[in-house]
Amino acid sequence: MVMVLKKLGWQIVPVCLSAFIFAEVVNRNIYRPLFWVAEYTNSYDSYFDLLSWLDNSPIKLRAFLFCLWVSVYVLAVFLVKSLTPLTSKLLLHLRYAPLMSFVFFLVTMIAYDNLMIECSKYQLRKYIRNSTYSYQYPMEHLNLYNNYRGQCGNAAMGYYIWLYGETVIKEFDSSNPEVRLRALQTSIDLYTWEGSCEKPFITLLEKASQDTSLSVKTLVQRYIANSSSDCIKKQ
Repeated sequence: MVMVLKKLGWQIVPVCLSAFIFAEVVNRNIYRPLFWVAEYTNSYDSYFDLLSWLDNSPIKLRAFLFCLWVSVYVLAVFLVKSLTPLTSKLLLHLRYAPLMSFVFFLVTMIAYDNLMIECSKYQLRKYIRNSTYSYQYPMEHLNLYNNYRGQCGNAAMGYYIWLYGETVIKEFDSSNPEVRLRALQTSIDLYTWEGSCEKPFITLLEKASQDTSLSVKTLVQRYIANSSSDCIKKQ
């Protein structure tokens, strides 16, 4: 008994982490399978009742799934007196499967996000520097990657500024007036939603107001005149 408890002591941490990940994943993804069942059985009333319960008591489902996972592991440790290859694999999966899956997909997601962001930055720089392209709204024309995974549209636009704002503004340092004009227009399109008071954007407008290119000065003056932002009106 003492040996079992000692063995269980150092194993309980990865088991609890795996149980937490399992409970969280199931809780976040249970709605679609439930809808499929309701659609197949034509029991939408039961589905919406269950949905209401899940929305009002999310902790209960998480707690149940967490305790279920840990209980299965503890019972397996106490009930299995002689470890066979099958039971050893079962305990190993209960300890590490969700945890290792989470680490693997987290690393994969971070690597994918960074790769796609760098590709989008390259596209954006190429787009601004090539004046043969007719100007279009860059977020639509280039389909810039956004790794924001929430539900708020304003936050999504804020992520575009955070990811690509510096890249766009740096292009205004070009000696080519056509590139500066496109960099300014892209910056206006990027910052005008959520970042019109951001310091880098304000600094860019100040530089553009003193630019030697007439087209750049015309664009920035027209933007300032039509802007409803107090930060811009001060320029």
